[in-house]
Amino acid sequence: MKTYQMWVKKQVSKKDWASTYSQSLGYSWLGENAGNVIMGFLIGRPADKEEVDLLNDRIALCNDDELRRIDLHRRAANCRPYPLT
Repeated sequence: MKTYQMWVKKQVSKKDWASTYSQSLGYSWLGENAGNVIMGFLIGRPADKEEVDLLNDRIALCNDDELRRIDLHRRAANCRPYPLT
């Protein structure tokens, strides 16, 4: 089955960021909002599904600026894939 990649963002608590997500190169710190950390990461979408219900998981698609920041972080860490080619 073919899959498409989608770069998304999600807010998590500072505690969760520090104890879990910051330990993995798969997650990129994008900023803070209302005492939470906004992180960006990659998800896969099956080719036969037109949309992914982003609201149920409280995630949203990344904008161009966020994609550039994720790209810089992942290139500095030599962590593929990169969102920008």
